Amino acid sequence: MVFLDFQTKFLKNLEFQGTFFLDENILGHLQNLTRFSNKTAYQLGAMYYEAFGINDFSLFVEYTRIRPYVYTHKSLTDNHTAYGQIVGHHIGPNSDEIFVKTAYNLNEWIRPSLSFSYIRAGENIYEDGVLVRNVGGNVFEPYRPYIDSDDAVFLDGNRVNSTEIIFSTRIEPVRDIIFDLSYTYLFRDHVTENYSSKLGFAELLMTLAF
Repeated sequence: MVFLDFQTKFLKNLEFQGTFFLDENILGHLQNLTRFSNKTAYQLGAMYYEAFGINDFSLFVEYTRIRPYVYTHKSLTDNHTAYGQIVGHHIGPNSDEIFVKTAYNLNEWIRPSLSFSYIRAGENIYEDGVLVRNVGGNVFEPYRPYIDSDDAVFLDGNRVNSTEIIFSTRIEPVRDIIFDLSYTYLFRDHVTENYSSKLGFAELLMTLAF
């Protein structure tokens, strides 16, 4: 496993960051960018503090791209997972995301924020719950020799486009006692299967930071 990370500090109030991740195939088939063994991912982003001259206002922008079969291995015990969750970016393999977030400090103890993310994903294809085509879209279903195609085209499979909007407010009325109140709206467009779904929910989280 190889990864590279950079973060800048040379511009006042403006920071650029990037990460590149490569797993398993170091030199073997890097010239074939669509081969299943080219398990690469990267993220590019920027943070702008006091954006556009507005005091206490922050702006975050990120783009993440993860190729098929990233985080997967032949043995499930070697996957980049723990307790059924990916140890890596939450969007998982065969997907990409555009993420934008704004935050504003109203005062010392109230911080509202608004985030937007647009995720494209290529999911594996199933019939009656049985896997019929593996496109590298599920971290728990690795490449199968002599069954799956050697070409793993990015975003192949059942295309699902998701839009997520989150409005949240962090309140700290007493030092080290924090309340996070948020509302999430999620719209999922199952492009290949020609249907969509919507979901909205609110959350309240209390944290004791002693």
